[in-house]
Amino acid sequence: MKKVNIGNRSMKLHGKPQAKILQKAIAMATDYVEGRTTPRKLSNGLFAVLEVSRTDRIVIDGEDLHLMTHEKYNLFVNQR
Repeated sequence: MKKVNIGNRSMKLHGKPQAKILQKAIAMATDYVEGRTTPRKLSNGLFAVLEVSRTDRIVIDGEDLHLMTHEKYNLFVNQR
């Protein structure tokens, strides 16, 4: 699993995203870290999510950022 540093945080990459998805995700994560973007909260209250594209999401778990596809996202949410 690779990590990308964003400000004082790091975003874990689950899988190998396309270059344009990765660039968009880094821009969205930077906006979130700087406080310009508000993520949506899940109904269970455990996570917050930023939609990067139709199939890719940034999951915010406390201080951790995770970029993953919707398949990995479903497994990640169901494990909790």
